[in-house]
Amino acid sequence: MTPEKIFDAAIELPTASRADYLNEACQGDPDLRARVEKLLEQADKTVTIFGSVATGPRPEPGEPSSTNFGKYELLGQIGSGSMGIVYRARDTALNRVVALKVMRPESQVNEEAAERFRREARAYAQLNHPSIVTVYDLGEEPGGVFIAMELLDGADWRTAIKTVHLTVRQKIALIAEVCDGLGHAHGHGIVHRDIKPSNLFLHLKSQAKILDFGIARVATSSLTRTGKVLGTPNYMAPEQITGQKCDGRSDLFSAAIVSFEFLTGSHPFKAPFIPKRIVDGEPELLRDIDPGLPFELESVLNRALAKDPDDRFQAGEDFASCLRSILDSAESLDRGAAAV
Repeated sequence: MTPEKIFDAAIELPTASRADYLNEACQGDPDLRARVEKLLEQADKTVTIFGSVATGPRPEPGEPSSTNFGKYELLGQIGSGSMGIVYRARDTALNRVVALKVMRPESQVNEEAAERFRREARAYAQLNHPSIVTVYDLGEEPGGVFIAMELLDGADWRTAIKTVHLTVRQKIALIAEVCDGLGHAHGHGIVHRDIKPSNLFLHLKSQAKILDFGIARVATSSLTRTGKVLGTPNYMAPEQITGQKCDGRSDLFSAAIVSFEFLTGSHPFKAPFIPKRIVDGEPELLRDIDPGLPFELESVLNRALAKDPDDRFQAGEDFASCLRSILDSAESLDRGAAAV
């Protein structure tokens, strides 16, 4: 695996669990491990809350160093990933504050990576749904390729799982919103392929937003093909991990993993090397982690986590409908979920 792929998996894990994962994923390659650890260090220094200016370090060499990036006035760094850096910025032409995602300089020399960055904006342009972040602009300045999108107020789900108190009812409703958004994308021929906690956002503590379509498969694209494994291994469907054809049902499997973790604070395939268990093992039972959760909810997630895509929900709207039926019928949903 590439350093970026290992980083994407490791950043989702609790800090205490990362060493075991890196031992397995890096296979005794000290240079590979050093590159991944550098990416992790950079990411951990930045704030992942889009609505706040980060208190992290100044931009690194090669990043925009002035207060302006084309027509955008940079107000502070608010996030960092393996491919891009996110800034809070003001669009000086429209006098609007946005989240500005700028491609890392080292990624721009890779034409395929640059094309994926551009394709993220093109995918967003085809979509119009309240559960999918809105993109305003795509462009290129001397400092690099950028995407300007709506500035969200809150935290990604990786952070929210640990820090935001929500009732079970609120969590189920948010998961249903994600399923609705995925159904909308799938209806437009777009498969996200990287649903994970850091690519979902809790906006104003009440609305789910899907982020980052950078590796999405678009029905009309020739960039991707069967046999090329893309995504974050800890949250992939079995067919995705093994390089087989994936479709919207693969996204729904990933959404079910995130849902389980969102509800319980625990990964359903918890193991030293999670991808192996996803392919070869069975998930934990939801109510073994939190017996107070509805039995119907456990049944819904078990279906969504089926190994065979034909046994899963076939559309995001169906997944969402089953979740909302639980909201209408189950009792004791207004308590807090299991402590993380």
